[in-house]
Amino acid sequence: EFLQQLPVFSNTRGSAQQEDIFKPLEVITMQELIQTHAGFDLTQYQSTPKLYEKAKELGLLSSSQAASDLQTTAGTRKSQNSTPGSPGSPGSSSSSAPITSSAVSYTWEELFNLIFISLAEPRIPSDRPVIIKDYPNKIRCLAKDRPGTPWSERWELYLHGTELANCYSEETDPIKVGEYFEEAAAALAAQRSFSNKAVPDIDLHYKDLYTDKHPPCSGTALGIDRLLMELTGIDDIGGVMLFPLTDRD
Repeated sequence: EFLQQLPVFSNTRGSAQQEDIFKPLEVITMQELIQTHAGFDLTQYQSTPKLYEKAKELGLLSSSQAASDLQTTAGTRKSQNSTPGSPGSPGSSSSSAPITSSAVSYTWEELFNLIFISLAEPRIPSDRPVIIKDYPNKIRCLAKDRPGTPWSERWELYLHGTELANCYSEETDPIKVGEYFEEAAAALAAQRSFSNKAVPDIDLHYKDLYTDKHPPCSGTALGIDRLLMELTGIDDIGGVMLFPLTDRD
């Protein structure tokens, strides 16, 4: 009701798409999404070599262009997962360690991102709000694992094919949080060795905020700019930013 009273609704995409925002929410697990649109059970592909072979079978690694697409799409998803590293999923484990083929190195996360973005994400229902929940815990972020499963307590909200929000139950185990940041620090140190871009330091004392008495917590990162695009019908994100950057900037 609050959204319907906002002045921005006087300039929207059109009544049909406007009403999509208020349709009943659909909840889909990542397992269901991959099974339906990529045609395989993700729980059976928890090692990097097996997922690599599946990506080849699906025709996603059949050319140099596909390899280029892998690096691009994986980088996009990785930027949405905050910093590299994951509690309970050490990057050094044999199941998620990178493999190399044709001089290109692939991690499990990169292969998953390629499959997800190529086959599953474009087919998320676009006529209603959709929550995709239970992301693989090999996708590194500070989300709690679901005990005894390969999933984490994480969900993302989509509308019209656009991701609007990202949420998860925060990992509060100081040991796992410490491992996460140690891995992230190592990854950033490796970036510094071959990149001339500024790479931020990791707060290695962040884990000290957590104690045995730390309460469960969670939070949602909402893309306000993306939400405004949906409300106003503006197709360029620069149109909803007060100070949009340009190539000249």
